[in-house]
Amino acid sequence: MQNQIFQKIKDRLNSIEGIKLIDRFNNQYEGIIINSPNIYIEFVGPTKTQTQRYKTQLCITKLRVHLVSKILMLQDKSISNDSIESHDLFVDQIYNLLQGYSFTENGITLFNSMNRIELEEHNYNQGWFITTQDFEMTAYLREEFLKVPVSGVINIGLAANTN
Repeated sequence: MQNQIFQKIKDRLNSIEGIKLIDRFNNQYEGIIINSPNIYIEFVGPTKTQTQRYKTQLCITKLRVHLVSKILMLQDKSISNDSIESHDLFVDQIYNLLQGYSFTENGITLFNSMNRIELEEHNYNQGWFITTQDFEMTAYLREEFLKVPVSGVINIGLAANTN
């Protein structure tokens, strides 16, 4: 389910011009970031589930969107106002695309209206300006979304041992 949600959100954010990379979050700040600005998507904490009907679970999902931009520093070590304005424009575009976003295909809802619940700017981090936005949504885990069916026998191709 998380990969399906990630792909739909990535597809939506791909419309932002100037973003170099959209990927799953994997502590990229600790490594070398080559291009920017980048967006990293992280599923935060456990997903709380509640069974609705026989094979459907309602899942309260929290998603964190990281925006990472290179900081242009001036000679006096202050941050260029152009860097901040450019970064803030991307933050606003992410919000505008995701706030209220839901995804339904062929009459089946994967997730409903995303709601931003937190916005945080992180202090200078090795030359990078980082802003995270947390969104909550209700996702629906249904048997048709699963790679493995909930019911029935799964044939994994192992021959029975007759000895």
